[in-house]
Amino acid sequence: MAMENNLLSVSTFVDYIHNYIKHVALSKNANVKNTIIKSVLTDSRSLACTEGIMFAALQTEVNDGHKYIPELYNQGVRIFLVENMPHDIDTMSDAFFIQVSSVIDSLEALAMFLVENATYMHFVVTGSYGKSAVF
Repeated sequence: MAMENNLLSVSTFVDYIHNYIKHVALSKNANVKNTIIKSVLTDSRSLACTEGIMFAALQTEVNDGHKYIPELYNQGVRIFLVENMPHDIDTMSDAFFIQVSSVIDSLEALAMFLVENATYMHFVVTGSYGKSAVF
């Protein structure tokens, strides 16, 4: 499975993580499978634009990204990678939720996919309390 024109669609991402993640469930709310994921957001405070953004709701010892989903939805984000479906999912009818057993494992699988399929490589290393990982 390869990216077309170096673009990653939601359906390609979901198909790929099915190979690595024990539990993957999709919301039935929206049909965005052909939407291109342009960027993954893990810190709700750094939202600059919403087109093609997938928010990964990370849970750490001090915070839970799931609590920022309603705020990000109201700001225009429509793709969410979560461990727990929001209790108010029915109020977000045009959002698409990818529920996985581990958001961090899914992000690691995404990183592997991007490295395996990249026609060029660049690495970005970021971190903040509880969200850093060593590969």
